Amino acid sequence: MKRRSFLSILGWGGLLAWLATVLGGMVRFAFPNVLFEPGKKVKLTKPEDYPIGSVTFWAEKRLFLFRGKEGFRAMSAICTHLGCTVRDSVKVDNEYPQDHSHCPCHGSVFARDGKVLSGPARRPLESYRVSLPPDGYLQVDKDKQVAADWYFTV
Repeated sequence: MKRRSFLSILGWGGLLAWLATVLGGMVRFAFPNVLFEPGKKVKLTKPEDYPIGSVTFWAEKRLFLFRGKEGFRAMSAICTHLGCTVRDSVKVDNEYPQDHSHCPCHGSVFARDGKVLSGPARRPLESYRVSLPPDGYLQVDKDKQVAADWYFTV
């Protein structure tokens, strides 16, 4: 094989490989990856598992559940500053005269009702609707936001 023929085949082969790569990328772009997120409804335990006055924190669900005399209230544990998971509730101390939660990343502090006490966060934590389906287990719907003073009574 002559040198000129070899270089010609090599050049055309490289051009065809490049064209196939470009066309493959264009076809791949036409069918994007789809991210299927889990459902926004979170199943908890039965209402009798929570004594009145309790605060339950689920780090893996990023959720607080409060049980008061009025009923149940669910609140997000996702900091409204940059989406970090807020730590469990802390009792009254010298700095804050009420129960509060800290964001470990940037220092935001939130009251028990979700209001911002300090820190870079500007919006309060979100509150979610709580319900009791027929199976008897509490359910929190993260798609349905409610007012911070909304309670679900059993």
